Amino acid sequence: MKIRNKSIACFFIIILLVGTFSGCRLIDDIADDLENSQSAVGGKNGLELIQCLNEHDSESLNELFCELMKRTHDLDSEIENAFGVFDTPITKFDPILVGGEKKNRDGVIIYNYASSSIHNVVSGEKTYTIFFSTYIVNENKNLVGVTCIDIYNADDEL
Repeated sequence: MKIRNKSIACFFIIILLVGTFSGCRLIDDIADDLENSQSAVGGKNGLELIQCLNEHDSESLNELFCELMKRTHDLDSEIENAFGVFDTPITKFDPILVGGEKKNRDGVIIYNYASSSIHNVVSGEKTYTIFFSTYIVNENKNLVGVTCIDIYNADDEL
């Protein structure tokens, strides 16, 4: 009887250990998924964008962009144009709205895309809407990052 009890106890200990160690990995996967979710990335990029515009920080704003945009656009002049729009600090803005699309092939994410907008961005006497797009994952590694930022005067028709 004692050998049988020891066998059962060992069996349950092994099951407990396997469950514990695989559970830790599962928690890490969930945390990673949350950190890299469309909402998290879009929200983080939106806050960084507002901060960069307020501080006229062209270097940090440039770093948000993907490599393809850095190579194919004159980002320095485009960023300076954006700073010209926000010549006074942004004093308030609505919550950052994020949508997106994720596509898998054979269980592998081939792209994860976030499309974000910030409405009622107030700078001085003017109100703006900012739209921006970000690839979180893309087969083309040169597209990972912000691909565009569009700024509209909220009084103009879109």
